[in-house]
Amino acid sequence: MDLGKCCAVVAFLAALYFPSITQQKPARILIKYDKTEDIFELNKAVLEDLWQLQRPIRVIAVVGDARIGKSTTLNVISHIWSEVNHSHVAEIFKTGDTLKAVTRDVWCNIIHPQDKKGGSVVLLDVEGTNLGDDAVTTHLSMFTAMVSSGLNVFVREVFQNNNLHFLFHMSRLSDQIFPNITIENFPKLQVVIRGALGDPDGGKTIEDYTKDCIVEPSFQESMKEERKAIAKHFPRNQITVSQIPQVERDLFKDFNKLRKSDYWQEMKRLVEKLKTFPIKKTLGGRPMDGQGLVELAWHLKETMNGDSWLDFANAYVVLEKNICKRSREKLIKPLFALPTADEIEARIEDALRNFAMECELETEISAVQKNLQYFAGEKRKAEELELKAKEAENQRIAVEKNNEELKQKFQDQMSEKNIEIERVKREKEEAERNEKILKQQHQEQIETIASLREELSKKSSGFFDLIGFIIDRVFKLVVAK
Repeated sequence: MDLGKCCAVVAFLAALYFPSITQQKPARILIKYDKTEDIFELNKAVLEDLWQLQRPIRVIAVVGDARIGKSTTLNVISHIWSEVNHSHVAEIFKTGDTLKAVTRDVWCNIIHPQDKKGGSVVLLDVEGTNLGDDAVTTHLSMFTAMVSSGLNVFVREVFQNNNLHFLFHMSRLSDQIFPNITIENFPKLQVVIRGALGDPDGGKTIEDYTKDCIVEPSFQESMKEERKAIAKHFPRNQITVSQIPQVERDLFKDFNKLRKSDYWQEMKRLVEKLKTFPIKKTLGGRPMDGQGLVELAWHLKETMNGDSWLDFANAYVVLEKNICKRSREKLIKPLFALPTADEIEARIEDALRNFAMECELETEISAVQKNLQYFAGEKRKAEELELKAKEAENQRIAVEKNNEELKQKFQDQMSEKNIEIERVKREKEEAERNEKILKQQHQEQIETIASLREELSKKSSGFFDLIGFIIDRVFKLVVAK
């Protein structure tokens, strides 16, 4: 492949992997309220995209009154943070130029910044907190806040009581369902003031004034307890205050002029502050991936449909359990496939350490440790039994081999014995035949001598008597032999 084709392939793959760089997709509804069914519904297509996200993930949420410029600001944030080269600011989040609110429910957009922090950024835009249906709006705002890692409250010039009520509601709810939560794992708060205000009287900056309004009990005679509750979860030194000036819509028609404006410079500073926001974590402090974020959103939705605020705690418990379950599949399950107990025991310590880095629940960690140790022990017992069975098998094979050898030796001996018996039998038969032949010859010889004696006796009785005597002696000698 030549260099030109190679570059083309790389560019194509980059476009697939980093879609936010080459094209900015419009925001989509993440969760909406169905008035007919009186339930909240999640957008499965958005959940599928969120599911694919790897750690780290920053979830930047924007809440506040309607028609305050949240969607417009998010469009500029998406443009700057994504580092796109478009000659205009794309309308990722829908905006309008009338008094009628455009944003309803909760909208989501995912970007993949190419900065040193890496990971993904999820931008959430929620309908205004002053649109009339307080119960629905409160649920949607709470949902948005609880899935976020950074919460931006937009206010028009000064922090209003309705914004204070929202933070108080969130803090009080958290006190009830998450009594042991640490502030490090709670969403970071930033107040974004629309309007270029000067510092108030008394030597305070607009930032100090805003922070006092949120967490200083002595700021006013009213809402002292509310400010105390808010301060527990949003400490003064961790609250950020930013100002962005009002901007005319016509300025967006001239991109070059827009980029040179004070508004654009303030937006760049705002994005830099957002980059310092924490990544999304579980309440225990573990970084959350896309699967965990989807599971959290799903359980929060189920809790909202059940109209049980306190069940938000269960949503996080289920989330933690699911994180532990996935970690167990990834880190612990492979150990059960190892062939020997030694290999399992050698890897238990590292596996447990890695598992504990992802799973927050001590009960799950303890259970996994016990399961691994028990499995390793049972595996060793099986190996010992297998070894003994092998030894018994070898012993059986040795006995069978010895029996076969003895059997073969006996057969060999029996064969030799049969050969000896056959030899003796043949020798006996040979001797019997020889005996029979000799006896027959002897009998024939006797008969011959008898015949000869009779014949000679007829011819002479003197000389021949002497001859007969000699022959008789010879015969006796022959018989004696």
